[in-house]
Amino acid sequence: MLAYILWHRPRSGSAVRTMYEAGLLAFHEGLNKSNIPGFVRSSTHGVSPLPWLRENGCHEDWYLLSDWVALGTLNEAAVQGSHKTPHDLAAHSAVVEAGALYSLKSGTPQLDSPAALWFSKPDNMAYWVLWELLEPLTGPSSPCGIWQRQLALGPAPEFCVLGEAELITDAFSVIRSKRTKIVNHTSLPLLH
Repeated sequence: MLAYILWHRPRSGSAVRTMYEAGLLAFHEGLNKSNIPGFVRSSTHGVSPLPWLRENGCHEDWYLLSDWVALGTLNEAAVQGSHKTPHDLAAHSAVVEAGALYSLKSGTPQLDSPAALWFSKPDNMAYWVLWELLEPLTGPSSPCGIWQRQLALGPAPEFCVLGEAELITDAFSVIRSKRTKIVNHTSLPLLH
C-alpha cells in the first residue's frame, strides 16, 4: 500500500479560509465515495508544527493507494468530473507546503491516528538492525503502521509511525506530531 501525503495551508483571509475548508472537505468526501481504481481512501488532518514546513497551521492529507498505478489514476481522477469543482475550490485557496510518497512496510495504515512519529534511520545503522528495533511495533497486538518514504520523494524523514506507539530507544531522533482529523469545516482546528 502507498500513501501520497500533501502538506498545505489556507491562504490568509476569513472568506478564503471558509471556501478552503468547504472545498477541502467536499473534495475528500467525494473521493471517499467514489470508485477510483486503486484508490483506498483519504483523510485530512490539522497538524502540529513540523520542521520541514515553512508555516504553522498546516493540514496533512493522506491518500491511500493500492499500488503505483493507482497514483496516476488518482492524479487524473482528482481533477475531473464531480471532483473538479471541490478540488479547484480548495486548491485555489491553498498554499502547498510539500508532498511525499510513502509505502506501508508493516502493520495497518492507522490513517486517523491522533499522533505520528517521524524519524530517519541513523547513518551508521543497517536496515536489519532498524527493523529489529522496530519489531515491537510490528506485532499483531500493536495497533500501528510503519511507513517508509519512497524514492526520496518529500522533505519529511524517511519513516513515519502512525498509531499508538512509542519508540523506546535512544537510537532515533523522533519528531512527534499531533494530528486532529478534520470532520467539520465550521470547526477546523489549525494546530500551532
